[in-house]
Amino acid sequence: MNFYAQWAADSYTIQFTLNGGDSEIPVAQVLRVGEYVTEPAVRKRAGYLFQGWQGSVDGEEIMWDFNQDTVSDQDMTLTAVWKQANSIPVDPVNPVTPVTPSIPVTPALPNHQHTVENKGYQTVQKNK
Repeated sequence: MNFYAQWAADSYTIQFTLNGGDSEIPVAQVLRVGEYVTEPAVRKRAGYLFQGWQGSVDGEEIMWDFNQDTVSDQDMTLTAVWKQANSIPVDPVNPVTPVTPSIPVTPALPNHQHTVENKGYQTVQKNK
């Protein structure tokens, strides 16, 4: 009887947390070192804009780049990052009435003519 050693590559679990998001939590992914994590569908959170996923690599928090970053030798949780959306107040405390623009007025033409004299010269033609 012969015995053969079989080695299995270690696998690691990548979990996701929505950090207040309104969607269903993405399914965890089980991957090996060097493999790419598949980016979950875009998430939603009322009043916020999704910025991406953040993870901890070697103790440092980084924005995860699904096209570049790969799984390391540990389980990891990627957390959704949100930025509050700018909102327009629905019921302002001190509303301001808009100012109606004034109508431009055509300036009046001068009622007298100016004559310019140059000593040593004479007028050849006068514009009317």
